Parts: sequence; structure tokens; C-alpha cells
Amino acid sequence: MGDGPLCVCEGEKKTLAAIQAGFNAVGLGGVWNWRSDGEAIADLKRVEWNGRNVTIIPDSDVFERVDLLRAIYALGRELRAL
Repeated sequence: MGDGPLCVCEGEKKTLAAIQAGFNAVGLGGVWNWRSDGEAIADLKRVEWNGRNVTIIPDSDVFERVDLLRAIYALGRELRAL
């Protein structure tokens, strides 16, 4: 994965499509799958987040469910802290 902007995609197919389109992308199986036992997964620390423009790309149902919006907000806060 190179430098520059990065997409964090919900779902493996969206992630693959982003990579095939030439974007730097990492994927999550679901919007809460970046956490385990209440903590961020160790793999998040393997990415250089500082100074990058990061776009979180969830499934479209995120705008219909408050619990999913909370997950996106929490992920954004976590990435800013890394």
C-alpha cells in the first residue's frame, strides 16, 4: 500500500473494487469489525494513518441505522488517535 489517500471500505467486494480502480484501500468485514474485546485490532497499527486523507466507505444502510453511524464515528475517532 502506497502513500496518499486511503479508503477504509466495509466489505471485501467494495475493497477489491477500490483497489482495482487504483485506490489505496483496506477492508473491514463489517463496521464494528475493527474492534475485538472492546479494543482496536492490532492490524490497524500496521497502517501509517498520520497525514493521510482517509475516507470511510460503509454500506448504504449506515444512514438508516443509528447503531451503524455510531460505529463509523467510533472508527473515525480511533483512526485519528492512531
